[in-house]
Amino acid sequence: MMALTPQLVMANVRRLEALFRELGTLSAPLAEARAQQGPGKWSAIPECTQFGQYYAQNLDALAHNLDLLSADIGVAAQNLLDNAQAMEQIDGAARERLMTIVRSAEASAPVPTTVSTPYDIPAGQDDLYSAPEPEVATAAEDVRVSFGRTS
Repeated sequence: MMALTPQLVMANVRRLEALFRELGTLSAPLAEARAQQGPGKWSAIPECTQFGQYYAQNLDALAHNLDLLSADIGVAAQNLLDNAQAMEQIDGAARERLMTIVRSAEASAPVPTTVSTPYDIPAGQDDLYSAPEPEVATAAEDVRVSFGRTS
């Protein structure tokens, strides 16, 4: 299976345009040749009449085949357009899913922690950034509390 890329889409668009132009160059001479057919174009000699009939039938068949080719080019162009639009939708859907992931990641990102050192504290503001000293109990108080006595 071949991956559909923007370059491949454009290459196929150019091919379809070239085919359509080529069909266009065949249409005018064919229409002219068909217009020249009809009664009185060929002599009454049976072989000439028969040739004229075959010739007119082949011109009609050629015109029909060119019409079919033109319709096929139209179908191919529509399929290419549908595929290109699907690719854009997939790209858009993938882009939206990626943006959702980015937004979710930004929303759940941890807040960066700031590490302060004594060197970061402006002079004279030490007391604003210091925690109170923990209360330290004496050994005798620890023993009384641990046995459930308060005195």
